Amino acid sequence: MTIRVARLPAELNWSPRGTAVVIDVLRATTVITTALRAGAADVVVCGEIDEAVRLAETTEPRPLLCGERACCPIPGFDLGNSPSEYTPSRMAGRRLIMTTTNGTRAVLAARGFPRILAASFNNLAAVVAQLSCHDEVSIICAGTDGETTEEDDLLAGAIVDSLLAVERLGGDDGVGNDRDLRRDESGLGTAASAVLRAWRDYLASGQALADRLAESTGGRNLIAQGYQRDIDVCAELDSTTAIGIIDAAGPLNFRLLTPPRHA
Repeated sequence: MTIRVARLPAELNWSPRGTAVVIDVLRATTVITTALRAGAADVVVCGEIDEAVRLAETTEPRPLLCGERACCPIPGFDLGNSPSEYTPSRMAGRRLIMTTTNGTRAVLAARGFPRILAASFNNLAAVVAQLSCHDEVSIICAGTDGETTEEDDLLAGAIVDSLLAVERLGGDDGVGNDRDLRRDESGLGTAASAVLRAWRDYLASGQALADRLAESTGGRNLIAQGYQRDIDVCAELDSTTAIGIIDAAGPLNFRLLTPPRHA
């Protein structure tokens, strides 16, 4: 398996082959996962507010406008970017049109890949299971305001670590060891190695994931705007097997991958 990591969308400088995994832990890809699990028909991704508004005005039945700028809900939109807003009663087969400060731009950067998955800590194991049968995986982190951010690095590192473990268990003896681990890491690029180290350093710390996310750039921004609870939700590990997927043959809209393969 070939694993590549772009810690920011601007670092994506290779051709779109295989499967792309887009990450914006706080909060876009967590919200996409939550919305689809709650029954949304699909989530259409837009880069700009005016684009989202124009699309909503020309779509019947009228979709829900969702998203944020600088962590806060967009005036005139139906929903912000807090996972708790995306309840089954609000979703119920509705189309969502979403634009966010960082996450949706990462999805746009992944345009052209044969398939795009939305990853969060909430669906980590399901995403890894889905990726385990793919030969080429590109992980694209949203970052925050053009800078890398720890929460996205951590999830990227967790995916890389899990995929390496899958490959080791698939070896001849079925058992991973330190020599296997070094061999697996030697094939990683600089960015993939960096996020892997970040994840393993976090695991060694024994710190609660929500506490670590709260210390990140994105976490501090959310706390400053009164969204501490969102961090707790985004830190819920493997709370769902729901996965949002975009098929490159269609528009940039996430639909629920059901049932998640191998989940």
